[in-house]
Amino acid sequence: MTVRWCGLLVLWIICFGSLAAAQDKKEKEKPVDDKTLQSPVDGWPLKLTYYRSTDGKDASVVVLLHMKNESRLTWTAPKGFAEQLNAKGFAVVAVDLRKHGQSKPGAEDEEPKKAAAPEKDKAKKSSGGSDLKPTDYPLMVRDMEAVKKFIFEEHQKGNLNMRKTAIVAPTMSAAIAIAFAASDWAKAPWDDAPNLAAKTPRGQDIQAMIFLSPEITLPNVPGHQIAGQLKSTPMAAFVVVGGSDTQDKDQAKKLFQMLGGDPAKTETPKKKAEPKTDSKKAEKEKDTEKGAEKKKNEERFFYGELKGVKLRGTDLLGTPLKIEGAMIGFLEDHVKSLKGPFYEWRDRQSRLTE
Repeated sequence: MTVRWCGLLVLWIICFGSLAAAQDKKEKEKPVDDKTLQSPVDGWPLKLTYYRSTDGKDASVVVLLHMKNESRLTWTAPKGFAEQLNAKGFAVVAVDLRKHGQSKPGAEDEEPKKAAAPEKDKAKKSSGGSDLKPTDYPLMVRDMEAVKKFIFEEHQKGNLNMRKTAIVAPTMSAAIAIAFAASDWAKAPWDDAPNLAAKTPRGQDIQAMIFLSPEITLPNVPGHQIAGQLKSTPMAAFVVVGGSDTQDKDQAKKLFQMLGGDPAKTETPKKKAEPKTDSKKAEKEKDTEKGAEKKKNEERFFYGELKGVKLRGTDLLGTPLKIEGAMIGFLEDHVKSLKGPFYEWRDRQSRLTE
């Protein structure tokens, strides 16, 4: 009898241990999880919500920033933009910038991803940002290195491909994103191999950015001086602004052009009388249209001006404008669909730091 019960006890321990281990792994890898990072500058707490992709090493990454005095709640509401992206296979990282949302010492431990969309105005009031100092803005840029480190760790686990990263930046955060992306593209690979192709990359991972009503200059973050550095990179950009948004429209046009966009695309088309054309000219125009269609997917810069709209930044979301579909389409075309050796998943741990 004793032997029998001992055997059952051992079996129970094994089964319980296996279940506990499985449960522990499940807890560690929840599909949506809140994380607290520390700034590499001063240890400032940085809160984010991470949406894990089921695509593993094939998953592209989208980092969602927010407007001044707001937080990641803008993105994380049920059926919100973060969930929409995640449903399309993207790994999503929604970030609270320094002194916003929960990215401040002693912030209340709530569950922002469960906040309902109608509570957005309430969330704004408690999202911080009112005590910002000029010195905080460059610190926000450097804080992004903590976000990059988190993405690197997920990359090394095979949960995503950091080489295919995009940033969505409304209003104030546009300047932060510009400065960070320029810094990331300026990083040379580790000198850990005899030829360039074999060297481990350190940066050059931001392949696309979406700007909503962008503010391109902040105290101590001169985005208007930095944006031109990105013109020589293969990065794609989508700039969106309300046609009646007098605060941001000029900056949006300026940014689009500084990144490499055609100035003609920011001009309002003028109606002209239909000219008479001969058959040869008509044939030439037809060939031009074919060429334009062929190059359609090769374009990297897009400008959207929403006629008669005064709304700014993330206030453009969740409205009859339905810009979310255009944003997701852009990210699928210019991040998710990237192919070739440069964009393939690879081990990003340098031989020099092992």
